[in-house]
Amino acid sequence: MKVNTLTSIGILINTLITAFIYFTEAYKGLDIVMIIALIMCYIGFIVMQCNQAKIGSIIFCIGSVLFIPIGLVGIIGVRKIVEHIEAEKFKKLHYE
Repeated sequence: MKVNTLTSIGILINTLITAFIYFTEAYKGLDIVMIIALIMCYIGFIVMQCNQAKIGSIIFCIGSVLFIPIGLVGIIGVRKIVEHIEAEKFKKLHYE
């Protein structure tokens, strides 16, 4: 399964936001929550690579919710992947 650019950019931005929060003294306490959300994004990303795009996209989206509005980049990316897979299944089912 190929991951699109938006998903890769989304996970990179989420990682940078989490690193910023982790190293900023004013946001102590929030860093644990953001790390958990980031781990969910990575788990979703890995699950998508294991040909479980629908489940992986759900996990990725749940993790990205805390990063809204920036997290929308990744959410849009995984949504496009799922739509592409569904379109391929539809073509295979109806045209082959």
